[in-house]
Amino acid sequence: MATLDALSSGRTVLGVGAGFMREQFEVLGMDIFDRRGAATDEAIRLFRTGWAAGAEVSFTGEVFRFQPVRFLPKPARREGHRSGSAATDGVRSDGPPNWGMAGTPFGSA
Repeated sequence: MATLDALSSGRTVLGVGAGFMREQFEVLGMDIFDRRGAATDEAIRLFRTGWAAGAEVSFTGEVFRFQPVRFLPKPARREGHRSGSAATDGVRSDGPPNWGMAGTPFGSA
């Protein structure tokens, strides 16, 4: 994602969803369907931690863990990306949803 964001000069928007089909997790060998919301939250923390770190970063969570690695490249926009989920805005997002065209929030035109 950060590579695409760098190539697009910060115009990439990352949409994150927890998934809704148990089979999606089974085919990947991940037995986390019943805690997919918490796993998604952890994945978001993982990426934010990696992208914010200056050099190498380790991560130890309940689902994901790794020894020191470098997250390169960094996203073009340091302030983060916006969320499109009204249910999680303000909880996990970096800003309000923007569903409009040409940078105009939906309903504000």
